[in-house]
Amino acid sequence: MMPALDIFALALIVLSTAALGLIIVIEASRISVLTGRQSLLRKRLADHRKELGLLRGRVEEAQELVRHREDQRGQLDAQRARVASLAASIQADKVELVDELGGPDPGHVLYQCALRTAPDFARVDQRNLIFARDIWHRRNVAHIWAESPDAAHAALQRAFHPRSGILHARIERFTDAHPEQPPPEAT
Repeated sequence: MMPALDIFALALIVLSTAALGLIIVIEASRISVLTGRQSLLRKRLADHRKELGLLRGRVEEAQELVRHREDQRGQLDAQRARVASLAASIQADKVELVDELGGPDPGHVLYQCALRTAPDFARVDQRNLIFARDIWHRRNVAHIWAESPDAAHAALQRAFHPRSGILHARIERFTDAHPEQPPPEAT
């Protein structure tokens, strides 16, 4: 038989070994869980890096598309400006006739109005035509010296009566380079 002290020492050794084994098992399982989490986080990080790479590629494609569209817009703006200037020069070249009504009296303002033919112009009697029929195939403009837009409208109606087949657009104040208006009378 073993003395009690030996049994106590043996029990202490067995308990210590069991506790050490249990600690090792717990730490091993904890390390296993941490390793699993670490590999999961690495996988997520790799997925995020891959997604980030794809997004960077899409951003670069979008930036390239924006640069391309800006270049196209610049070309279209330049082309639009060329067409607008060409249209303005063609329109200016097509002015065949400028009818000036009234005179630059003091207090009168210069108004402008585009003239065009009525839809039934081909049936208008030759005696009612103002000038030759061919002139009205071109652009025609009336410059009217008058005190007000209403007075300019009345002068335009007197000069181009409805039976003539000539219609006028809206009367506007002349803003382009125009003849000098007479100086106001000295009082």
